[in-house]
Amino acid sequence: MNIAITGYGIVSALGVGREATLDALSHGRGGVGRMRILKSAHCDLPVGEVPLTDAELADIAGVPCIDVPRSTLLGIVAAKEALQNARVSDVCEMAFISGTTVGGMDVTERLWNKCDDAAVCKTIAQKHSADSCTRDISDALGKFGFMTTISTACSSALNAIIYGADLIRTRRFRRVLVGGTEALTLFHLNGFNSLRILDSALCRPFDESRNGLNLGEGAAYLVIEDEDSALDRNVPVLAYIGGYANCCDAFHQTATSDDAVGPSMAMSKALQCAGIAPCDVDYINTHGTGTPNNDQTELTAVHNVFGNAVPPFSSTKCFTGHTTSASGSIETVICLLTMESQTAFANFSAKQPIEGSNSLVLAKAYNRADVVMCNSFGFGGNDSSLILSRYALAHNDEPCLELALQTFAESCENPDECKQFLGPMQVRRMTPQMRCVVAAVHKSLRKAGIDKPDAIIAQTKWGCKHNSLIFLNDMLNNAEQELSPTPFMQSTHNTVASQIAIMLGCHGYNSTIVPDMAYPHAADTDAVMLLQTGVARSVLLIDFEEPDIEWDAMLEKAGAEIKHMANATIIMIE
Repeated sequence: MNIAITGYGIVSALGVGREATLDALSHGRGGVGRMRILKSAHCDLPVGEVPLTDAELADIAGVPCIDVPRSTLLGIVAAKEALQNARVSDVCEMAFISGTTVGGMDVTERLWNKCDDAAVCKTIAQKHSADSCTRDISDALGKFGFMTTISTACSSALNAIIYGADLIRTRRFRRVLVGGTEALTLFHLNGFNSLRILDSALCRPFDESRNGLNLGEGAAYLVIEDEDSALDRNVPVLAYIGGYANCCDAFHQTATSDDAVGPSMAMSKALQCAGIAPCDVDYINTHGTGTPNNDQTELTAVHNVFGNAVPPFSSTKCFTGHTTSASGSIETVICLLTMESQTAFANFSAKQPIEGSNSLVLAKAYNRADVVMCNSFGFGGNDSSLILSRYALAHNDEPCLELALQTFAESCENPDECKQFLGPMQVRRMTPQMRCVVAAVHKSLRKAGIDKPDAIIAQTKWGCKHNSLIFLNDMLNNAEQELSPTPFMQSTHNTVASQIAIMLGCHGYNSTIVPDMAYPHAADTDAVMLLQTGVARSVLLIDFEEPDIEWDAMLEKAGAEIKHMANATIIMIE
């Protein structure tokens, strides 16, 4: 089955829409600069802000501005352009898969210290979580047939594309809106700053003097559909999704292994999925953040996969900043513009490329770009690669639609149960909830009779809220100064899935889903699709919600549901 791209929309520091984006890229005009919209104590740090206020974005989006997360506003603008571009007016038979991490954190930041008011608590409970942005974007577009949210840190949007493509491959939907959105917030600006990986000047991916990244914001969405659907609707096919893969480095929460196992596997498996050889790739849009660790290990991975015949590559984060969870879809759109214009856009801030980067594109170059690769790597070693092509690739990827499956489920409410599986030092370093998850996982693996699964999928609404609140309170109470990076490193939704992968040494597919209440089985669907497409023969599903006194008190005031759990299920092909 050929998966066609029939529309896209984008908003970033380069402007709103395709024309503004292409004009900036073509003229080498980056959008990273002085902080103007976000009000931070660290206003000296350059950022890639969308040059519009929330009120201006709300006006373009056609929605009210009051207590609407900026991520939602960005998402509506980009998604509307994508649907219009694809000539879609009714979304009821479509699925919507969106990637984000910060969700409505900007609303929470403004209101958190006013939680003595029940109405404020209700607003936070409604707008904070990542799935609230997806739901509110959907409300502005129409009622979709299915929707869910992927939250795997900086690979979220690309993983949303992968999920959507699998929905089409397994014939669950013929047409899907996929992508991601992420606004700059004080939380993740200060989080990355606490890790000491923000550059005080323009970021310089793959340069000897690189010293960190510049954060950015934005959104991009694509309409993807099976080719027959596009032909039936008589709409132009802009490009094809040729192949894709997600793998886990299983090394560290915020750093990549020196031998780049995860990135190498993601690129190799994406090529395999596309049915092409490395020599068929004309250009790579790298993850290329500008941090010393990322750029060196990504270059190692590129050489692992392509050998000495590395195609032209560049990072376009010097244009947009690192748009974190939205970067995968924003850079996918940039890849589409690369293919459309047959132009590799420059890694223009690099002046002294690091050793081994002979193929780095330093100035805009007119090159053949019929097959391109887009990389997106996130915290927890969550690594994804996507292959795009101007023409349909001749490969056979028909999934098996009927499978005989076995399931093995376990739960845990007593953190001490983990002691039979972990050493004393490991136990001390884990939160009680993480210890419960570990115990549930090991019990389910033992029941299934396997050492480790081929894939790991976690499902959670609020994520790692305990560490999130530690960092949020420290940030608000200490005027954004002298913040510990430890709680930030363990605050992302995908912390649990990545920590389990590290513990078990699992390099396979790794995802974290924030399900919509109307579509609670998104993780189960993902697991079955992995089995149907042959990506895995066993999948570990983790369902968790952790207790936190302060957060639970807020939810109680808001009249929202409070639940705690640590469940693990193995789904296997018989």
